Amino acid sequence: MNAPEVITRRLKPFTYCAPTSMDEALSVLGNWNGKAVLLAGGTDLVSMMKLRKIAPEALVSLKKIEGLDYIRKDGAVLRIGPMTTIASIQESNVIREEFFSLHETTKGFATPQIRNMATIGGNICRSSPCANTPPPLMTMGAEVKLIGPDGERLVKLEDFFTGAGENALDQEVLAEIVVPLPMDRCGTAFMELTRNSSDVSKVTCAVSVVVREGKCDDIKIVLGSVADRIVRAGEAESAMIGQKMEDQVIEQSAGKVVQHIAPITDARSEAEYRMEVSKVLVRRTIRTAAKRAADNL
Repeated sequence: MNAPEVITRRLKPFTYCAPTSMDEALSVLGNWNGKAVLLAGGTDLVSMMKLRKIAPEALVSLKKIEGLDYIRKDGAVLRIGPMTTIASIQESNVIREEFFSLHETTKGFATPQIRNMATIGGNICRSSPCANTPPPLMTMGAEVKLIGPDGERLVKLEDFFTGAGENALDQEVLAEIVVPLPMDRCGTAFMELTRNSSDVSKVTCAVSVVVREGKCDDIKIVLGSVADRIVRAGEAESAMIGQKMEDQVIEQSAGKVVQHIAPITDARSEAEYRMEVSKVLVRRTIRTAAKRAADNL
């Protein structure tokens, strides 16, 4: 029996470029006039090229550019380099202690081999609706620093994604992720549903909540794998603000997430299942984040 063609396709020929500076990388990108793509860890990109979902004429690797792999606190923010691996995120004490929901994303992130290659910059720029690291970063108010021919600009992560596999990059390189330090009495949580421990997510949810005197002072709710991009559930957030952290309030808030999502049916789940389970996952994630906020008092 012949193997399916989709598995046996070989990579189309391409030019490999390995610049040693950001200026050189931008120059190379410009020279290829939109026909080149950036290579970070490559764990997702190479698979897409094998499936012919993408066929760039050139790959521009960032691996020889020094100074793009770091995690450091800088005043009131945390700065993360785009070439920082998922394994480094998992092992970072500052992320585990102060940005725990981001640490949680690494627990179910594929396999150890992939975590040691995949980068946070690549995970963001892939712009997949099921990417793990963007949801908690969005709840934390993260921004991304983009560098291009016209200089630098900061973009809120929630404004970065424009569609499935699409983002705000315009012949630019994601140079840094900037995350504000959490507020007092803030709790965060990330949860996902998958078919198995190394599969991509059916549904993801991240929550950041500030609780004062038993009431919700601030909350951000973000879902993945339920629309053409990662989405923030504004109506669900509004239902929580100023309310007591009671089961009835949380239940009503979770029910409102359906106003923000448009799940599809694919190999991993049916749309109806994703619609219903999203409410369950939001409810559980809010409760977990609220408990952690109480523990931070």
